[in-house]
Amino acid sequence: MTETLTLDALRQKIDEIDNQLLTKLAERQNLSRAIVKQKVLGSDVFRPDREASLLRNLQAGHPHIGAKLIFALWRQIISASIAEQKPDYLILHTDETATLSHGHAAGFLKEKQVTDAEEALSLVADGQADCAIITQADLDRLASHLGASSQLYIVAKLPFASADTASITGYIIARSLPGPSGDDFVVYRDEAGQLCHRQGYPDAEFLQDASIIGIYATPLSL
Repeated sequence: MTETLTLDALRQKIDEIDNQLLTKLAERQNLSRAIVKQKVLGSDVFRPDREASLLRNLQAGHPHIGAKLIFALWRQIISASIAEQKPDYLILHTDETATLSHGHAAGFLKEKQVTDAEEALSLVADGQADCAIITQADLDRLASHLGASSQLYIVAKLPFASADTASITGYIIARSLPGPSGDDFVVYRDEAGQLCHRQGYPDAEFLQDASIIGIYATPLSL
């Protein structure tokens, strides 16, 4: 009898905490809506730099909670927030990047499969989609389509978090460079036209360099 009462009490405590979590989540959503009202029309709703910095700080501040759980929860929360700020936010992907797209959308953001990476980049450039997810092979092949001349840039590397860095094969392409996350790589073309990934957010002078085609936060380790 005592054991049953103890279990009931524990379950009641869990129910109370669940309700507290939902209350805090509602507070977070209200703050997110307030931020939307403060933003300039046309401002980016997807902030990979902010997202990476947030997740990095959460992991560091709560080492007793598994990084995988933190990432999974916040992927849902962040994607839901993006969808609320821009309900028609659209991610383009190919058959090869479908899994990466589904993980990033987290069931909240709209997705559309296109024939190939060339079509994806063209649609993003035309403003018919917010971003596209392409493979490393696509990037190597289509790097000349990125940069200041096309206003298309690498803004993130996927997955954002991984236990195996070898599995990271996707890049998100959007129309503006992200800000610093605190641990970044810049992607640029060298004098021979080869792609280079250099750690460290570029200074103001380097940011004006036409050879820059992207900046992405260092992926988080699970």
